[in-house]
Amino acid sequence: MTPSLTQSSTVRVFLPILMFIAVIVAVFHEQLLTAVTFPLTHCPAAQTLTDMSPPLAPKVKTFREIPVFLDMSPAGDTAWADAALTPRGGFLWLRYNETTSHGWGISMFHALHCLQTIRTIVRESPMMQEESGGATHDKGMAHDHDDGHDSGHNMMDPAHVAHCIGYIAQHLLCAADSTIEPPWIRQDKAGNPVTGVDGEGYEHQCRDNSLLWNVAKDSERKAFSRWDWKQGDTIESIFRKETR
Repeated sequence: MTPSLTQSSTVRVFLPILMFIAVIVAVFHEQLLTAVTFPLTHCPAAQTLTDMSPPLAPKVKTFREIPVFLDMSPAGDTAWADAALTPRGGFLWLRYNETTSHGWGISMFHALHCLQTIRTIVRESPMMQEESGGATHDKGMAHDHDDGHDSGHNMMDPAHVAHCIGYIAQHLLCAADSTIEPPWIRQDKAGNPVTGVDGEGYEHQCRDNSLLWNVAKDSERKAFSRWDWKQGDTIESIFRKETR
């Protein structure tokens, strides 16, 4: 039986974990947000799973602090969502019938949605409220994104928060970025050396995510036809066709 928690107690329980996860994942996911043009050459109805081209080559990406992801103010909600998600939340929209379409998940955007959830909870914590002078947050997430990941869920529901933390953990383990990051070394006021690792300023081997953005946005404009989905289907295996 799951105990009932108030919003205040939920924040106290999850805040230390959320602060750590939010900082680590915000840095990691910067590599996923490099938008470049990659033409969508066909629709899923014309593609078969046997017509798959080789994986896209890794992209070398140097991690840097991105101001929009560091902004924890209510005013930064819209810019954060615009940088991390498509207008309708990063779903793959597929026709269900003549009048209805359903949003299917794309793992990268699902993880970014979860990070957005954690960001919201951290920003609404008492500590962040004190630092921002008591600024409040629009419960509608203060942006126009149609974030269907939350359909039927309360953002503050402990089960939903736990799901998001667990999902991001699996996403990071799955991506397995193996870049070796040197530590920084500084001196404190007493002249003693202090050290830490922030991962910034170093090159990482990142996947090209442009196809994910293009497919999600195209499906928002006009839902695609469904195909015979199978375990392991990816955006690349269904929508990418090598051009010759």
